[in-house]
Amino acid sequence: MMARGYRRLNPLRNQPTQFTSRPLRSAQLEGLQKDQEVCKKSLSDFLDGKRRQFPRFYFTSEADLLDILSNGSMPEKIMKHVDKVFLATKQLELEEAPGVRPKATRFVSGVGHEIVDFQPVVPLEGKVEVYLQIVLDGQRAALRKTLERSMDRFGTQSRTVWLMNKFQNRPMDPAQVSILVAAIQHVKDVEAAMARVAKGARVNFYKFGT
Repeated sequence: MMARGYRRLNPLRNQPTQFTSRPLRSAQLEGLQKDQEVCKKSLSDFLDGKRRQFPRFYFTSEADLLDILSNGSMPEKIMKHVDKVFLATKQLELEEAPGVRPKATRFVSGVGHEIVDFQPVVPLEGKVEVYLQIVLDGQRAALRKTLERSMDRFGTQSRTVWLMNKFQNRPMDPAQVSILVAAIQHVKDVEAAMARVAKGARVNFYKFGT
């Protein structure tokens, strides 16, 4: 409509006529603007609803979130947004099979190249906001199990063997898990030493700082 109005030139001055001064055209434009505002409000409410269902969506832009939601039934197409949705996660490694949705088998750290296996693997099924929440829960469960295994190994191996132990040519534990286990064990050792001192024992605290 605006293009047609623009082409109606004044033959004397070669200037566009004031086509929007017509009441009908002005009302049409105002109606289109109101309809656009209604659509924008509906879209904003829809995206806010998805963010409430999966709060990690608050960290994505509106354009990225629309892309995630529109391609949610094809998980491999939203992998480019993984680092925007999950903290310190560069990518998810998928196990694909013909005719079915893929499963997430591992997640890769955004710093360095540390890999943690999902235990068990996570099927990417259903709505995208649902299976991404399952992925997030799977990350927490996998890190918790890794922490528990590392704590058990710490008591049966020397510190060097425990720290340098590998499985399938990669470290058994992510760096943050190793740091946490070492800190937990250090606190336990110091608390045990303080308890012995309280009972009258003489303890060499120097070794706890080495």
